[in-house]
Amino acid sequence: MSCFLNLAECMQQNMSVKKIKTNIRNMIIEIQNIYRQRLNNLSWMSAETKAAALNKLDKMKVIVGYDETGVWPQDLYEFYYTPKNEGGIFINNILSAKKANTDYSFKSKNEPVRNDILVEGPQTVNAFYSPTNNSIMILAGILQSPIYSIDASPEENAGGIGTIIAHEITHAFDNNGAKFDADGNFANWWQESDFQKFNELTEKVINYYNTYEIKGYHINGTLTLSENIADLGAVSCITEYALNKEYDLSKVYTAYGKIWATKKTDASEISAILNDTHSPAKIRVNAVLSAMDKFYEVFDIQPGNGMYKAPEERPSIW
Repeated sequence: MSCFLNLAECMQQNMSVKKIKTNIRNMIIEIQNIYRQRLNNLSWMSAETKAAALNKLDKMKVIVGYDETGVWPQDLYEFYYTPKNEGGIFINNILSAKKANTDYSFKSKNEPVRNDILVEGPQTVNAFYSPTNNSIMILAGILQSPIYSIDASPEENAGGIGTIIAHEITHAFDNNGAKFDADGNFANWWQESDFQKFNELTEKVINYYNTYEIKGYHINGTLTLSENIADLGAVSCITEYALNKEYDLSKVYTAYGKIWATKKTDASEISAILNDTHSPAKIRVNAVLSAMDKFYEVFDIQPGNGMYKAPEERPSIW
């Protein structure tokens, strides 16, 4: 806390931080409860696989802001850098850090795997799911407008941080997360027939995204599969979340669109299409909303409209 803040300002900031963390944790619990219901109601999954999936959801570790129990890599191995005033240059310090990390990896290769290593600073604007830890992390840096604001409407926060939270939870059950169990082990927890059905559903997602293009380049549905599954599952979940709370869905969907407002050069956009596991921002909005049945109802989308997709074309897994 800055020493330039007076006591009242410090207390106010601490109260705001606690309120934000409480708000986010409560939202996570509610979203997890929706996933619990959705898993139970799946018609294509057997009772045995459902039980394993629910166990994974129940065991999921949740971190908001930063992990107070985590360990920074630099606490585990020595790293020395040369300051600029002593003749140091940036690239040499970067190479030194990478060498120290590699040295530690080899030194610790026979030690038990650690699940408490921090990989991102709290100021990073990001959220992620770790399949080997079965954990979601909502970093402090992402908890700002337009994704989240303590002063925003419930619809705005649902369409913003709500979809981010649901996205990360869905990663536990995407084509990659599906290969790890509740304890983060690379293990099969599926009944064979269920996994076959899951793969059939993922093929529909692949084919759906393959039809989209940006600047003359088709989206690679296979490359972007895991993120597309997470996007689709997230907005489907938040749609139910919003309906349960009687939110204005038009505002929720609009807020979702706003968080992906992006400006890129053509070269950067094309490079991302060819290499990024995430679909371009425009596709993350249009393709996802076009797969939601409620979207058609809310905005009166009809055949012939630009975002119309026939019901049988709309993919859904979770």
